[in-house]
Amino acid sequence: MADLSNELWIETEMASENPIPLRCGIHNDSDGKIFTVWPCKEDKVYVIKFAIGSLLANLGYQVLSLNFELYVNDPENKDPMKTSDEVSKYFNRTPDPDQIHILIKPGN
Repeated sequence: MADLSNELWIETEMASENPIPLRCGIHNDSDGKIFTVWPCKEDKVYVIKFAIGSLLANLGYQVLSLNFELYVNDPENKDPMKTSDEVSKYFNRTPDPDQIHILIKPGN
């Protein structure tokens, strides 16, 4: 089981009663901060992106909060998540609680 003692938690507005925990990490971040968001599979990716952007700004990552992309933490998937897609496109089953699921990278 993952050590959750140093994690920051945010919860998005839920469209249903079945939120899924997604652990998010900043790519190449020396602090190693991990954020957990609880979207529903029916939510659009932009819900996650908005919540993470707000959190990044509040934690002092102002520059990153203005221009970042979300990536599924999977070496096979090199494209950013599309904000108009539903979360279920990327996470259709309960993710492993010990892994980082989403990488936050600076935008182009």
